[in-house]
Amino acid sequence: MLQHNPIRPGPDLRAGVPAPIAEMNAQAFSLAAEGDAEWVTGDVRSLLGRAARSFEQSAADHATTFS
Repeated sequence: MLQHNPIRPGPDLRAGVPAPIAEMNAQAFSLAAEGDAEWVTGDVRSLLGRAARSFEQSAADHATTFS
């Protein structure tokens, strides 16, 4: 299970990411964690002619690539 941990720009800034980019990254991750990225479209089916695979299926299909 995934767990959300609030992100602040501090770690990005220490890594050398410019402040405006660090702030945008923190905002994007916060929005996704709040559910802003939960919507689903039919784009994959429209483009590929098949349903999208789940993350779990994709990870299983490509497990050797990441090991």
